[in-house]
Amino acid sequence: EVVYGPHPRAVLVMAFLAVLVTITFIDMDHQIIPDRIVLPAAGVGLVAASALEPGRWWVYVVSSLGAAGFLLAIGLLWAGGMGFGDVKMALMMGAVLGSAVIVAMFVSFLVGGLTGVALVLAGRKGRRDKVPFGPFLAVGSAVAALWGPAILDAYLRLL
Repeated sequence: EVVYGPHPRAVLVMAFLAVLVTITFIDMDHQIIPDRIVLPAAGVGLVAASALEPGRWWVYVVSSLGAAGFLLAIGLLWAGGMGFGDVKMALMMGAVLGSAVIVAMFVSFLVGGLTGVALVLAGRKGRRDKVPFGPFLAVGSAVAALWGPAILDAYLRLL
């Protein structure tokens, strides 16, 4: 559900989007996602999301740990495949998005993969060149923050 107007969830989403924009530009310029931004944002996001839905606090905790664990596993299984900044960013994403982090991850990998293929085909990057993944996590997070629950519900209705 997209929330327009003055609503506490809208304030959380706007703050989250601001953090995502900041992280995107830093990661594109320096290929780093600063702990001093992402870790406090994860903590504040978890507290805020849990306060907005006190009976579902555990969803945000599980989503946060699950998203971070997923990217950590990729980083450990595929050397250089994922940086620890990306893992901590996933922790923040799950803390704010809850179960919609699934949508964020799907969109991130889809857009990132398609962009990577396009860069290789255009000759701008080689198959082994590193591309910062933070901007793709930000795009997926923005989609999930704005339409994630609706996308997830539509998908689950298909099953």
